[in-house]
Amino acid sequence: MDKITSIEFGIDTCKLYIGTEKGYVHIFELPSPKEVHQEYKKPKNGEVPKAKRIGSGEHPIRIEDSLDYDYAIDIMYRITGYLEQDLFAIHVKHSGLWIFNADLYDAEDAPEKNRNYVECIEY
Repeated sequence: MDKITSIEFGIDTCKLYIGTEKGYVHIFELPSPKEVHQEYKKPKNGEVPKAKRIGSGEHPIRIEDSLDYDYAIDIMYRITGYLEQDLFAIHVKHSGLWIFNADLYDAEDAPEKNRNYVECIEY
């Protein structure tokens, strides 16, 4: 079991980012209002439109690589007005402040390029 500690929408509100107590960020793509409206009129097998998990396959993103300590996502805040991208300031418990660009993140291709640690005094 993992508990949700923070929730944030992407820049165009079609993505949902969920931070958890175990230090993961789950990304979901939400259906558009048009899709929801059409599917509610003609449901497939009685099912309603669902959010789709996106990102690096079915696996959530882990901001802090180390697994030896409690690295819960305490606060996740989308920075507005930055090049039309989903850029986040994320405070990770016992680790500090991280800057994360979700639009450029790729777990297979050097994730450290899009996940930067910011040295700051704990508050």
